[in-house]
Amino acid sequence: SPRPERERAPSLALADGIEVEIVAKRAECWVSVDADGVSVYSSTPPLAVGDRAGPFSANESMDIVLGNAYGVDLIVNGHRFGPFGNQGEVTTINLPEDVKTLL
Repeated sequence: SPRPERERAPSLALADGIEVEIVAKRAECWVSVDADGVSVYSSTPPLAVGDRAGPFSANESMDIVLGNAYGVDLIVNGHRFGPFGNQGEVTTINLPEDVKTLL
């Protein structure tokens, strides 16, 4: 007889962790990333169009500051989102809190 498979408990999309990659698609953008409360990345100089940063991983939370919210896309757990604002707009994205605003 077949063995019952171990199933994960039902969870929100980010319950098993957060992985983010940042792609400068439309314009250059400076970026700052904190994962689980620790600074893990700061772009100096800013990301140029075509540049990528990451992937960055966190177990609990990730805070991403975008210096030009229009310029970049974020790939969050395999799903691409963006832009996050207007040209030149500084935006902070807090995951998992802001995940519903990405959808």
